[in-house]
Amino acid sequence: MSVFYRIKELAKDKGWSIAEVNSRAGLGKNTLYNWKHKEPSAANLEAVASVLDTTTDYLINGETARKPQVMILMMTTLFLPTRASRYQTLT
Repeated sequence: MSVFYRIKELAKDKGWSIAEVNSRAGLGKNTLYNWKHKEPSAANLEAVASVLDTTTDYLINGETARKPQVMILMMTTLFLPTRASRYQTLT
Protein backbone atom coordinates (compact mmCIF):
# COMPACT_ATOMS: atom_id res chain seq x y z
CA MET A 1 0.00 0.00 0.00
CA SER A 2 1.33 3.46 -0.88
CA VAL A 3 1.74 6.49 1.36
CA PHE A 4 -1.29 8.12 -0.25
CA TYR A 5 -3.56 5.15 0.45
CA ARG A 6 -2.42 4.90 4.08
CA ILE A 7 -3.23 8.58 4.50
CA LYS A 8 -6.60 8.05 2.84
CA GLU A 9 -7.36 5.15 5.20
CA LEU A 10 -6.42 7.13 8.34
CA ALA A 11 -8.36 10.17 7.14
CA LYS A 12 -11.42 7.99 6.59
CA ASP A 13 -11.09 6.65 10.15
CA LYS A 14 -11.28 10.25 11.39
CA GLY A 15 -14.16 11.12 9.07
CA TRP A 16 -11.99 13.51 7.03
CA SER A 17 -11.47 13.90 3.32
CA ILE A 18 -8.03 14.01 1.73
CA ALA A 19 -8.63 17.72 1.09
CA GLU A 20 -9.24 18.28 4.81
CA VAL A 21 -6.02 16.48 5.78
CA ASN A 22 -4.22 18.52 3.15
CA SER A 23 -5.60 21.74 4.65
CA ARG A 24 -4.94 20.78 8.29
CA ALA A 25 -1.33 19.93 7.44
CA GLY A 26 -0.91 23.31 5.73
CA LEU A 27 -0.02 21.83 2.35
CA GLY A 28 -0.72 23.12 -1.16
CA LYS A 29 -4.07 22.37 -2.80
CA ASN A 30 -3.29 19.02 -4.46
CA THR A 31 -0.14 18.02 -2.61
CA LEU A 32 -1.50 14.77 -1.17
CA TYR A 33 -2.96 13.68 -4.52
CA ASN A 34 0.48 14.19 -6.07
CA TRP A 35 1.86 11.62 -3.61
CA LYS A 36 0.13 8.90 -5.62
CA HIS A 37 2.98 9.21 -8.12
CA LYS A 38 5.87 10.91 -6.36
CA GLU A 39 7.55 10.83 -2.96
CA PRO A 40 6.69 13.49 -0.36
CA SER A 41 9.26 15.69 1.30
CA ALA A 42 10.21 14.76 4.86
CA ALA A 43 8.73 18.00 6.25
CA ASN A 44 5.38 17.50 4.50
CA LEU A 45 5.23 13.86 5.52
CA GLU A 46 5.87 14.82 9.17
CA ALA A 47 3.10 17.45 9.01
CA VAL A 48 0.60 14.89 7.73
CA ALA A 49 1.69 12.28 10.28
CA SER A 50 1.17 14.82 13.06
CA VAL A 51 -2.31 15.76 11.82
CA LEU A 52 -3.30 12.10 11.60
CA ASP A 53 -1.75 11.20 14.97
CA THR A 54 0.54 8.59 13.47
CA THR A 55 4.21 8.17 12.62
CA THR A 56 6.07 8.75 9.40
CA ASP A 57 7.20 5.10 9.64
CA TYR A 58 3.59 3.99 9.43
CA LEU A 59 2.88 6.24 6.46
CA ILE A 60 5.95 4.96 4.61
CA ASN A 61 6.12 1.29 5.64
CA GLY A 62 2.86 0.47 7.37
CA GLU A 63 4.66 -0.07 10.70
CA THR A 64 3.25 1.09 14.06
CA ALA A 65 0.01 2.89 13.30
CA ARG A 66 -0.01 5.24 16.28
CA LYS A 67 2.48 7.50 17.92
CA PRO A 68 3.94 5.95 21.04
CA GLN A 69 2.46 7.52 24.12
CA VAL A 70 4.83 9.68 26.10
CA MET A 71 5.49 8.12 29.46
CA ILE A 72 5.80 10.43 32.41
CA LEU A 73 8.25 9.16 34.94
CA MET A 74 7.47 10.07 38.49
CA MET A 75 10.18 10.35 41.08
CA THR A 76 9.65 7.81 43.80
CA THR A 77 12.38 9.20 45.98
CA LEU A 78 12.62 12.72 47.28
CA PHE A 79 16.01 14.12 48.23
CA LEU A 80 16.18 16.82 50.89
CA PRO A 81 19.29 18.47 52.34
CA THR A 82 20.03 17.66 56.00
CA ARG A 83 22.67 18.63 58.54
CA ALA A 84 24.10 15.11 58.95
CA SER A 85 24.69 14.49 55.27
CA ARG A 86 24.40 16.45 52.13
CA TYR A 87 21.15 14.67 51.20
CA GLN A 88 18.76 12.45 53.06
CA THR A 89 16.54 10.05 51.15
CA LEU A 90 12.84 10.08 52.00
CA THR A 91 10.63 7.36 50.57
